[in-house]
Amino acid sequence: MITPDNVNTEEETNQEQEKNTQRYAAIVEEIVEEWAKGKPINPTPGSTKPSGYFRLTGYLLNYLTAHNAFPRGVHAMPEGRDRFNNLEPSFPVDFDQITGNRTLHTLHLSSIPGMRESIQEGIKEAITECSKKLDW
Repeated sequence: MITPDNVNTEEETNQEQEKNTQRYAAIVEEIVEEWAKGKPINPTPGSTKPSGYFRLTGYLLNYLTAHNAFPRGVHAMPEGRDRFNNLEPSFPVDFDQITGNRTLHTLHLSSIPGMRESIQEGIKEAITECSKKLDW
């Protein structure tokens, strides 16, 4: 039975989506930057990114926000228009390849400011140097 207490209002849903968008933005940028390496820059004057960069960024961010999961397999990026209204063709993206072994758990940890650096420092620390007593 649905009661007013367990139904999200539109505002709550929008707030949750915005929170997810903020959480996922950095990792999406990282993934799309890796995808863009070696691809030619869009020939439109003033472009600094390859064709499809912003469509892929938006698609991946929207997908993560809506599904709380990475897309799997090959997805077709829809045709789009650049800032000068020039048509950019559709192109396939293999999300298994570009997301690699990332999981939402690592995605969440990576989104916490300073967490990535802290984990990397901890990996370098010798086990004999680790505290046996937790501070928390």
